[in-house]
Parts: sequence; C-alpha cells; structure tokens
Amino acid sequence: MSLRKYLPWRSIQSWRRMGCGRCCKEYQVILSLYGYASVLRTFGPSPIRIDSFGNPCLKQMRGRYVLQAESGSCILQPLSLKPLACKLWPFSVGGSESRRGCQEEALFHHRGKEYYIYVNPACTGMNKGKPEELPLTLHETVEISQKPSAPQKQTTSNHFTSIESSRGEDGHAIWIDEAISFH
Repeated sequence: MSLRKYLPWRSIQSWRRMGCGRCCKEYQVILSLYGYASVLRTFGPSPIRIDSFGNPCLKQMRGRYVLQAESGSCILQPLSLKPLACKLWPFSVGGSESRRGCQEEALFHHRGKEYYIYVNPACTGMNKGKPEELPLTLHETVEISQKPSAPQKQTTSNHFTSIESSRGEDGHAIWIDEAISFH
C-alpha cells in the first residue's frame, strides 16, 4: 500500500494490536539485511523468497507466512527475530524529510525531535485500544524505527505460539507446533 493512502496518526483515537494476523496474510514482509541474515541463519533459505525487485521477503504458503502459526501469532517474535516491518505495522515513521501531506496531523514530538507518523487504515486495531495509550504506542514506534532492537510492549500482541522445534539434517529449525512445516 502506498504511503499516500496512509492517514496521519491524529486521525485515529486509539490503536491496539489485535493479533489477528491479517496483515501477515495481505502484505508482503520485506526483510532488512539483519532480518534476512537472522532468518537464514536460524531456518535456512526455505522461509525466504526474493521478490521481483531483489528484496528478501518472507515466503507464504497456503495463505499465510511459513513462520506464522495457524492462530495468527508470529513464530519469530519470541525468538527476537520479528521483522522491522512487522514491528512497525500499521505505522510509518519519518523525519522532517519525509513529510507527505497532512503535516500538522502527522507531526509527533519524540525526545525533542519532530517525526511524521502515518497509519494504515486497513488495520483492524484502529480505534479499538485505549486512547490514553496511543502516545505511548507512538513513542515506542519511533524508538523501534530508530533502533529496531528496542523493546516492544505497546506495539505487539500479548499472545504467542508455543515454540517447539527440532533440527533437520541441514541443522536448520523445523517447527513442529502450529507453523507450516518446511525443510
């Protein structure tokens, strides 16, 4: 989805991660270089595909990512391997160079700096959280955008799939819980 279709953050009253997994089914997850290396090291090349632009992405099978449990939860999250795109969803954060319209409504101050935060209106968590928690969520979102390893509390669901794995002949993890098995 183009950033032009995103709304400035002030156009919503609240947000919370629903843990529904819809975003994982409907959007392509492009991996950062670090994310690509981490997934490759842990699982081997099976859960990764290269898109038409040369970007490493998580592979989908049967309508969901191979590292997504049937419940919708992310198997990468408890391993601290959750992709940056997923950590930031449904928000898009940029500095003053990334103003894209509706600047007043998108402006957010964090640690003395100006950021412009937009939100994807397709997210089912819009206006379903506590309004008083939205500023905390936005501060955390900026922190994660600046430092992807920053802790995630407000911007993540509270349910995880259990993690059980075994190793294949090549030494890479084979998930035997709710995830799609691949090898």
